[in-house]
Amino acid sequence: MNDIPTDWLKIAWSAISGVFMTILGYFIPIQNIVLLLILFFAINTIFGYLKAHKIDKEKFSQKKIWNTTIPRLGGSILIVMMSFLWDDVHGQSTVATYNAVGWFLSGILLFKTALNLYYLTKWNAFKDLANYFGRRSSESGIEVTEQSQTEKA
Repeated sequence: MNDIPTDWLKIAWSAISGVFMTILGYFIPIQNIVLLLILFFAINTIFGYLKAHKIDKEKFSQKKIWNTTIPRLGGSILIVMMSFLWDDVHGQSTVATYNAVGWFLSGILLFKTALNLYYLTKWNAFKDLANYFGRRSSESGIEVTEQSQTEKA
């Protein structure tokens, strides 16, 4: 009699973990894009912190990370997942939309990281790289600008 609740919990746990692993397995094709986005967000966060600490004299704020970086990372991953679902459901195989979305989001992070590195080092190669990414995005009709930063000489 005592084994019945334990057996029921084991069965429920097996079902829940099976559903979770099935969903995770479905999204395996986008794992590299997601890992790249996580890496780029981490690198951008590090250099953003260094720039804020060195140039803007700001103290480290966990609140800023939780209010800006984590929601942006979650939203980016969600957009990649949704575009993968969109491609899969509609049988769209000509151009993988999720690859294009991952490319675009990675490009934005590269732009922001290059800009932060320029502010930190004043090495024009980073500014030229940021301008290149900005020019590429404006050619496609997308405006990517740094709104709250002022360049300090």
